[in-house]
This record gives sequence, C-alpha cells and structure tokens, in this order.
Amino acid sequence: MSNSKKHNKRSNTALLHHCLVRKVTECLIRGEEALAEKTCKLVKENFAANKELSNELKLAKSIIDFKGDNLHANSILSRVRESITKINEHNATQQKRKLLSQIEVLDKNLLDNHIDNYKIYATIGTLFNEWRKPIETQNLPLISEYENFILDWMIQEKTENGAPIVGESDDMSMGERRALLSTMCRKLEEKWGKRVLPSQRDILRAVVADDSDRFKKTAIESVVNLYESIGAYSNKSDSDKSICEKATQLADKLSSMEPDIGNDSLLASLLECCEITNELNKTTKGEIK
Repeated sequence: MSNSKKHNKRSNTALLHHCLVRKVTECLIRGEEALAEKTCKLVKENFAANKELSNELKLAKSIIDFKGDNLHANSILSRVRESITKINEHNATQQKRKLLSQIEVLDKNLLDNHIDNYKIYATIGTLFNEWRKPIETQNLPLISEYENFILDWMIQEKTENGAPIVGESDDMSMGERRALLSTMCRKLEEKWGKRVLPSQRDILRAVVADDSDRFKKTAIESVVNLYESIGAYSNKSDSDKSICEKATQLADKLSSMEPDIGNDSLLASLLECCEITNELNKTTKGEIK
C-alpha cells in the first residue's frame, strides 16, 4: 500500500486511546498504581459517552474489532463512512487538543513507542480525514486503495491481541509472506543439510509476519521448552553432563535477552535452542544414542 500521505498520530483518536490503555497496563505491570489510576481517569474523562472522541473511537473499533466475512465487512465500512461525517469535527478537534495537552504532562513520549498494528490505525485515521472532506477535494484513488486495504484486513484471521495472523506492518501480501517463509526455510535446509523443525518454522513465521507479540511468545516458549528438556535429559543415568551444561548456558543466555524481533543474534540463538531441544528430547526418548 502506498503512503502518499504522512499520517499524524496526534490527530488519530483510536491511536491516542490505544496508547493510553497500553500505558495503564504497563503501569500496573510495573506496580505504578498511582500513575495507572491517573491515566485511567484521563481515559474516562476524555472518552465519556457524550464526547465526540467517544463516537470516533466506536467507529474505529467497529473496524479494528471486526470478525466476519467480506459481505458484512463491506456493510460495516459503509456505515462507518456515513457516520463519521455526522460527528462534529470542530468539537472533536477541540477535545483532541485538550487530551494532547494532558498527555504532554502525563508522558510526552507516549506516542513515540512501538505501536502494535500501527498500519491499520494510521489507515483508519487517514480515511476518516478524507471522508470528511467535500467530495470535490477528496483523494479518490487514495480512498479506494485504503478502503481495499481495510477490507482485506478486516476479514483476515486475527490473533488474540487483534493482529492479523499473517501480519500487517508492511506492504507484503499473504502470498508474498508465504513465499518468503518458504524461501527462508529452504535456504536454511540447504545450509544445514536437514529439515527445518516445526518450532523453528514458528519463530521464522513470526519474523516474516513482523508480529512482535507472537515472536515474544514463541521465544519465551522456546526457552521454557529447552529448560524442560534439559531437566528430562539430566535425569537419565547415562546423560552427558557437558551437553546439559552447554544447553543450560544457552537457555540462561536467552532468558536474559530482551525478545526483540529485530535482533539477528537472538534469532540465531533461538533457532539453535529449538535444535538442541529436539536433540535432547530424542535422546531422552531413546530415539538416538
């Protein structure tokens, strides 16, 4: 999808709400209850039922949270297109300005952090702005392109956190992603001289999809599985302690690393982690000597 218009995060109602809700969650995880409560109060105040921002958010979320087929997706998009023009834009803009001034005091870097599913938020925000314009000034080619992108996004299968399973943070289609994953696996198999394991494919799939949440989840599961395999292997009377020590060193190294999807060193270690886990499990089960 082209990016002929630069998206303004500060004017995107759904994105502002998303970042504030995430801030509440992060504060609670860190044990910062007072800041979490302050942020939550700010959300409740600015997105109250009588606010234009609340109505904008509902329209955006009807797209973001949609689950259904293409026919219903088209119907929802048409209703959102019609409804957004009925919201008082002047009042919405004034409310955003007030909210942004409060965010500046709360956390001036709130919008600078990585945002999951950013592209769908940006696309919706741009469409809302275009739909509100008089028909003679609308960028019709852009609207058509963005509407098609949204429809494709709406009918994709989603993960629990709302991200399309195939990922959506760049311009690659589902077919292109599958082709890339297949190519990566084939090249690794040629390099290693053996098949890519299902656990390794899961890690690569998260990388290809550029799905940070899934990558983190898969990385953590891989390390946990390695620790469990080490424990099972070490219980064998004829186990090789040096193998356990090397495997434990790798597991400890991985557990101390931040699961960053862009870290190539981490990716290589995770692929090795899957390989060692597989070998330990096979030995424990007596499949190899």
